[in-house]
Amino acid sequence: MELLNSPTIPPEQLMTVFESFESHPLAKYEVGYKSRDEAGQWWTSSRLASFLHAVLTKDDEDSPKTMGPDSERGMLGKAIVDAFAAEVKAREADFFVIYLPMKRALYNLYNGIPLSHQHLLDYFATAYHYISFEERLDSSYLDIAYYPDGWHYGPEINSIAAQAAANEIQSCIESGACELPRFADRNVIFTSASSSDST
Repeated sequence: MELLNSPTIPPEQLMTVFESFESHPLAKYEVGYKSRDEAGQWWTSSRLASFLHAVLTKDDEDSPKTMGPDSERGMLGKAIVDAFAAEVKAREADFFVIYLPMKRALYNLYNGIPLSHQHLLDYFATAYHYISFEERLDSSYLDIAYYPDGWHYGPEINSIAAQAAANEIQSCIESGACELPRFADRNVIFTSASSSDST
């Protein structure tokens, strides 16, 4: 991995950079940038033609090119999770992964459409303690009523996710398969939790 644009370009230099951005060293890393050649095509004077071109040429968020094993996002996603795991394991604790799929990914899962990031889920399930939250849902949770703002989970799905994580972690600790180095007496945790549940 390489750190880019650090330190950031001073505000007073931005206009100069934008005027000749195509020749700037950061241009090749800016996925949203369109060259002047493309921006100067005859059809760019039409809003409708420009819109259609943008839609038809946009990389699909779920395409192998965008999220596949050899894609930048795919490799970066794996690297970030591995870095988190290394930090947790360095503290002699267990690392859990819970996948919280977006609505579009849920739609694909329930309709047999392969996920471009399935390679990441397969890797996490093999390398770490993986919580299959998506298996606790079904196609009824695609209803817009479960997404108050249209994108993010509402209270019910969030509650299912929290309960799935809590159950997996508790089960793992109680069985002795997972380490919890911050607490000498694990029984106190679950006794306290049970007591609070009953009150």
